Amino acid sequence: MTEILTARVKQLHVIGDSHALAFKHKSIHYPAHGIHVETRVCFVHGLVSLAKQGTNELNQNILDFLRAENFLVAEEAGALAPHNQRVGAQYATGHGFERPILLLFFGEIYLVRYLRELHQRKEAWTLDTVKEHFQMFAANYRQHVQNLSRAVDGQCFVHTLNPPSADDEVFKRRMTTSVMREIRAEIYRLFNEALQSAFPNQCIAASDLADDEGILKSAYEFDGIHADPVFAYDSLRTTVDHWLRNRHAEFSVRYHRWLETTGARALRNGKHSVFDCSHWLAPHAPALLRSIGPFSGPRCELPLLDWAHFPLVEEETAGMVEYAPISAPGLETLHNVLFSGELHESLRNLLGANFSVLNCRVAKISATLSAWRPEAITRPPGIYLSILQLAIMGQDEAPSYECSLTIIDEVAPADIQLIPGSKDRMLVELLLLTEPADVQPIVHCHPQYRWPVDPFLFKLPGEIFPTSERPRRFTRPTLDPGIRI
Repeated sequence: MTEILTARVKQLHVIGDSHALAFKHKSIHYPAHGIHVETRVCFVHGLVSLAKQGTNELNQNILDFLRAENFLVAEEAGALAPHNQRVGAQYATGHGFERPILLLFFGEIYLVRYLRELHQRKEAWTLDTVKEHFQMFAANYRQHVQNLSRAVDGQCFVHTLNPPSADDEVFKRRMTTSVMREIRAEIYRLFNEALQSAFPNQCIAASDLADDEGILKSAYEFDGIHADPVFAYDSLRTTVDHWLRNRHAEFSVRYHRWLETTGARALRNGKHSVFDCSHWLAPHAPALLRSIGPFSGPRCELPLLDWAHFPLVEEETAGMVEYAPISAPGLETLHNVLFSGELHESLRNLLGANFSVLNCRVAKISATLSAWRPEAITRPPGIYLSILQLAIMGQDEAPSYECSLTIIDEVAPADIQLIPGSKDRMLVELLLLTEPADVQPIVHCHPQYRWPVDPFLFKLPGEIFPTSERPRRFTRPTLDPGIRI
C-alpha cells in the first residue's frame, strides 16, 4: 500500500570531505511540526578549504553543487541568485520562501597535512604553536563561511572533527610517522576548540563519541579513519534542533525588500502605542460581543518552515487564558472601525504602511486584573501584534463600553495597562501585516493561526472579511528586472 507523506520536506545540505558521506541518505522526521528533513551531500575529495587556494572564490566542486541546487546563478560565479527567479518557482509550487541550511564538515585532512609538514621540517614544535596555527585556520574558515552564507542567503553550521581513531597503524600510514595517542587526542581537541571559538553559535559536535582519553570509542570504530556513520543521526538532530529554535526569515534579503516595498518601519522605541478608540468602536460593541464564538483552551497551529519554532509546551489548562473566534459580522465590524477615518490614518502613520488584520482572536481574562502581558512571540518585521481592549462598564440593563487599541513594541513585551473599573472585559489580539498600498485590506480570524511563511502568498483557513473564494491570499510583488529582491 502506498503512503503519501504530507509533511513539508526541508533539505539539509552537507558539504565536506569523506566524513560528510556519513550523512548520505539520512533523514529525520518532526511530526509535531509536520516537517521531514532530508540530507543532500556534496562530497569533495581532499577538501581543506571552501575557497580556491590563494583566492576568495568558491571551490569549483562546491560552486557546481550550489548551482545545481539553484542557490547561485550559473552566469555569475559568486553572485547572489536573483530572488525574482526563485520567487517565481516558489509561486508555481505553492510553497513559501525557504532559506537553505548548510552543514560544513571538513578539516581533518588539513590537520594531518599540517602535522606531517611539522614532522618533515624536523624542528621542535609545541602544542601552543599548533593551537595558534589552528586559530588562524579557523579565522580564515569563518570569513569563507560568512561569504558563503551571504552568497546563498542561507544559514551555515560547522561540524567539529570527530575524535581520532585508536588505530595507531592507520594514523602512522597517513602521517608517515607515529604520534602518541594522548598527543593525537590533544591536537584534535585544540582544532575543535578553535572552531568552537570562531563559530560560537554555529558549531555542531557529535556527542558521546570520545572515551575518557579523547579517543574514538571502540563502539564507533569503523575503518581506522572514519567513525561509524550512525553518529550522523545525532549530528543531524542537533543541527535541525538548532535551526528550529533560531530560524528567522527576517534575515533574508527578500523580506527586507518587502519592507522597502510597503514602507513599513520597526516599532522599537521602548514603549507601546495606545489609541483611544471608544468613539469608533463603542457603538458597535454589542454586535461585536454577539459575534464572539465559544471559548476554549489555547491552541496553536504552527507556522510552516522558516518562521516556525518549537511547539508550545503543553501545560495544565487550569488558570490559563481561553480564546474564542469572531464570526463574519464581527469581522465586518472590526474592518469598518480599523480601515476608515482617523483611527486608520493614525495606524498607517505609526506603521508607515497600509496593513491587513492577518489574524484575530478573543482572550477572556479576569476583570480583577490591572495589567496584561501578551504572549512573547518572535515575529518577523512588518508583522505587528496589537491588543484591542473592550471593557464593559455600568449595569447589565444599561451597559457602556470603553475601548483602546495598543500596538505592541517589538523590543520586549511589557505589561499593558487595562482599563480600570470594568465588570467584564474582552481582549482581542490582532496580528497586523503591512502590505502595499494597492492591496485590499482584510480581517481574518483563525484562533490557531499565527503568521504567513511568505508575505506574498499564504493560506486563509478561517473566517475572512471581505469574503473570498480563494484558499490563499496572493500578492505578486512588482519586480523590476534590474532589482534583486
